[in-house]
Amino acid sequence: MMKQRKFVRNIYGISVMYDAVLFIVMVSISGAILLPALQSNIAIESSLETHREEIVDETLLMLMTARADTFEYVFAGSQIENILGDLYEEDTLIYSITKTLLGKEQHHKTYVDLCVENLVSQFKAFTYRINIFTDDYDISLEKEMTDLLEYYLGDKYGFNITVKWRPIMDVPFGGDIQIGPHPPETTYVASSYVSMPDTFFSTWWNQVEYFISDQLFLIEDDWIVFNETGNETGFRDALENLLNATVNGILFDGFDVNNTHIPSILEKSVDYVFGKITNAINSVFDEALNMTKESLDIFNINLSANLTEYLINEMTTLLGLENISSIDDAIDGLNTYLINETRNFLHEILDIHIENFIDIIMDGIDSIVDGEAMTDEITTFFTERINILRAEFILTIWEVRG
Repeated sequence: MMKQRKFVRNIYGISVMYDAVLFIVMVSISGAILLPALQSNIAIESSLETHREEIVDETLLMLMTARADTFEYVFAGSQIENILGDLYEEDTLIYSITKTLLGKEQHHKTYVDLCVENLVSQFKAFTYRINIFTDDYDISLEKEMTDLLEYYLGDKYGFNITVKWRPIMDVPFGGDIQIGPHPPETTYVASSYVSMPDTFFSTWWNQVEYFISDQLFLIEDDWIVFNETGNETGFRDALENLLNATVNGILFDGFDVNNTHIPSILEKSVDYVFGKITNAINSVFDEALNMTKESLDIFNINLSANLTEYLINEMTTLLGLENISSIDDAIDGLNTYLINETRNFLHEILDIHIENFIDIIMDGIDSIVDGEAMTDEITTFFTERINILRAEFILTIWEVRG
């Protein structure tokens, strides 16, 4: 009887073993059958991912090189439409007059050129657009680029274009362009840096380089003194004073080059933008007097006065001042406002950047072989934080249907 039970147990054990082996065999056969399908799906998905990445790269390249045969907008177009109301229709004389006086037409420019020129025209500070008269530029540019991308990509892909210009790191001014809806989570992105147009910034940056070079002569003398005395505290103080003076000169107070005072970037930007605004408004007045004053007088309209009043009201609201009565007052008030606000906003941030840089210099001061190496480090400090002449262009696409 005992032998029989043992035999039964052996048969049971063998049966379990066979079941396990059979399970393994079946799994192996299933894997052998399904593996090609799984590999095929992975290969297809990988191929699709590569294809979409190629599409976004090719589309960005297209945007970098494509040209608009004709691009036009009206300076202060939306403001004039508000002023004139129903009189501002495409088939009216007033519409033709204002388009002749304030219309901007450009031919055969790349879309990238149009974007970066738009960025310069905006001058945004603390999210507020100082040049309030170029919003028609935004509208026309968005329409042109949307039409182009919809034609190029078809209806299979959604897209977003983001162009950002931040001349100085951590300083809240520059320009922004956003075209298209906010991207979803799964997207394909391509980006590139693009050159800004040759404007006052190019000349201004050359003067900044001279200013920084002059400042470096001062620190070289302090470096010589440090090597003679070994006084690290004295050298650290000298380095801190130089960096603070240079940063404040570039951003806020202006600086001297060859006995000529150069405005800070904030002052220069306000003068530049308001100079363009003033010229445009004056052209309305001057040319209207010569060729169309009678037509405008019929409707008791003075576009120049209305645009000036609109600008002053906007600046009064922004600055919270009550004594702005001219464009010159607006320029002076805005300069003071931006410098004070930016200085207060950046005070701690700038101090942290400067202190961190000084710590790096002092920690590695034994490895700095001469004054030239020291000045190279300081030059790098500024060039890494000032990018006046470039903007970032980002294209994002995503699939909207299978």
